[in-house]
Amino acid sequence: QNMKIGIVTFWNSEDNYGQILQCYALQRFLRDKGHDAFLIRYAPGRKINLKWVLSLPCRIVRKISLRLFRRKEFRFSQRFKEMNRIVRQENAAHPRHFSTFKERFIAVTSRVYDQYDIFTDPPGADAYIAGSDQVWGSVDPVYYLMFVPEGCKKIAYAPSFGGMKLAGSLRKKIKRYISGFDVLALRERQGVEICRELGRSDASLVPDPTLLLSVHDYSSIAAPCLYSQDYLLLYLLGNEIDFDVAEVYAWARSRHIEVKYVASQGRQDAYDKIYPNVDEWLSLIRNARYVVTNSFHGMVFSIIFNKPFVVIPLAGSFTRMNDRIFDTLSAVHLTERIYKNSLDILLDPLDIRAINDYLKQTGNDISLKFDYWLGA
Repeated sequence: QNMKIGIVTFWNSEDNYGQILQCYALQRFLRDKGHDAFLIRYAPGRKINLKWVLSLPCRIVRKISLRLFRRKEFRFSQRFKEMNRIVRQENAAHPRHFSTFKERFIAVTSRVYDQYDIFTDPPGADAYIAGSDQVWGSVDPVYYLMFVPEGCKKIAYAPSFGGMKLAGSLRKKIKRYISGFDVLALRERQGVEICRELGRSDASLVPDPTLLLSVHDYSSIAAPCLYSQDYLLLYLLGNEIDFDVAEVYAWARSRHIEVKYVASQGRQDAYDKIYPNVDEWLSLIRNARYVVTNSFHGMVFSIIFNKPFVVIPLAGSFTRMNDRIFDTLSAVHLTERIYKNSLDILLDPLDIRAINDYLKQTGNDISLKFDYWLGA
């Protein structure tokens, strides 16, 4: 039975390649199964639904406010504000034309919904999906599908809490939010554990949607090879890391290969960079000799394209976001690719057959699960 499926996820970045590709991947996966899957373009913050705001007990608002201004949380919030400022500045100076990719490859609602609109006049569908990405890193009721009309299926596919600490009244609210889901399938073990602690013993662990498509699917939308010579692709987000970028250049220079450096999400330093669009970014990974990254999706696409890679774990207040990296590497038996003291792990070959068997089995397993979840 083919169904109309509305997906709520992050979609409006102009420099977060993983965000756009996870959005694309889940939609294409479902469309390849014959469903009419589409992105619900939701823009939080434009106009709120006062019913939800006014119904919050004052004590909850007060407790949340106190949490936000605790020193550690405040520093984390300030760091994100600074990153967002840099992102806007960099995107203005070096546009990556993400809108072109979205127009070509992602089916979307004709309108952009704010919170008020989506509660009062939601887009019609037979089923709705929340996720993937860190959409549960806040307590926005839209990302918990609280707007969905009675009788429609509600599925959480690979959402992440982003390491958010849930205590007291926040846990009560999220317990209420997740109680209405027909399916709870999370991307990290921590998320599964949270849902189970909140009474949903049926919560399960699933892979990021980018792992559901094949290397051929991505190759079909990747740009032609951009460089004829061997190169190491360095892809870094602005999140904090305990790592000196100079080490990458020294390591590559000793092996007589160039470094192609892509930075996004607030990353700034003195090294020369390139600013590819989405299909060029895929091409850069597909044709790289080696990949060094602190990005979850940079790691994922290195795995998909069978590229020797090293992933730099996040540090400081961003360590909370490492779970998705560790869980995925554990699933594919590649935890040794986490950077420790040397980049020489790049020289160790990958077990390509084992990786590709895992990817194929993953796609088949989730395909069967969606058939069951959707009642096909």
